Amino acid sequence: MARSRSRGSGHFRIGAPHRFLSRWQIHPLAGTFGVSEAREDPKGEIHAQLDLWSFDKARGSIVLRQFDTLGFVTTYILDKAGSGPDRWVLIAESLENVPKGWKARYVFTRKSDDEYHEMLELDPDGKGFQPYVTNRFLRVTLRTARAP
Repeated sequence: MARSRSRGSGHFRIGAPHRFLSRWQIHPLAGTFGVSEAREDPKGEIHAQLDLWSFDKARGSIVLRQFDTLGFVTTYILDKAGSGPDRWVLIAESLENVPKGWKARYVFTRKSDDEYHEMLELDPDGKGFQPYVTNRFLRVTLRTARAP
């Protein structure tokens, strides 16, 4: 299980193996996370998302389609100029159920074979991207999971 911190303080649990993609087919990833500092609900809120990764042969690019139980649907495409072997920058090419004019960007940074970070950045007003959610993912092996 991976845990992360998000805006407020929350935890993210992954329901499927989450790894840096190495073979380009469709890779589904389902996850759930809770945010403990929700204004509307002092007990926090929980929502889930489904990420579908693919490689679009026509464009020669990685595509991420993200579906969220809050109603947000986003399609991201790899920004080849801003990306490298250990850093992927994905720019939203479509945002559904979000106010007009918003922009989104995901940045995935591979720190090692056992760790990567992700950051969702939003630009609601054209003044530039600002971090919204950051997560740190570590590989957990059976051996490390059983350590005291």
